[in-house]
Amino acid sequence: LESALTRAGTPSAGGVRLGGSVLAGLRDVVRTPTLRTIAIYVLLYTATSTVLYVVQGSIVRDAFPERDARTAYFASLDLAVSLLALTLQLGLTRVLLVRLPVAAVLMILPVATIGVLATLGARPTLAVLTAVQVARRALEHAIAKPGRELLYDRADREVKLKGQNAVDTAVYRAGDMVSGWLVAGLGALGMVGGGLLLAFVPIAVVWTWFAGRIAPREG
Repeated sequence: LESALTRAGTPSAGGVRLGGSVLAGLRDVVRTPTLRTIAIYVLLYTATSTVLYVVQGSIVRDAFPERDARTAYFASLDLAVSLLALTLQLGLTRVLLVRLPVAAVLMILPVATIGVLATLGARPTLAVLTAVQVARRALEHAIAKPGRELLYDRADREVKLKGQNAVDTAVYRAGDMVSGWLVAGLGALGMVGGGLLLAFVPIAVVWTWFAGRIAPREG
């Protein structure tokens, strides 16, 4: 497993390659409070993303039986996300990052996710799906991701590079896999659609609570 996960090295900002592996990065994640915080945040984000992805697929398949129509819909959705994210980045992101504590910035996405899950859970229609997914994904790109970068900047440079690689690959994929099992298990119990989304609201609440407890300065 170690050899399978070994990387040739991560290029640094100065062009020097840093040796190591994903497993080495995971060790840094476990040992470093800042990286550990980011990993937990990403796991909670992934859980809510997975259930939204599953329900989204069901709603879109029902609305667009033809594959070409689904492809066109997702292309339009991605375009709307990109435009809204760009608008937020140009007009709001810097203001929030400068004026708010990092915990407040990182709470924005989970708070929005509570609303997304509750709204779409109560009314799982294509129109609602489109509105909430565009808003949530734009907030992830324009607000939450820059907020996480502020946390990464607290770590030692080499630890940051290795740890970020581990979080973006192993932690994210593990979270996606475990969340998929949870969704499948709840589905086997008959929980689908809006009910499935509402079942994940407590996870979004925990995510919000966790984000709010992120210290101004962590090692």
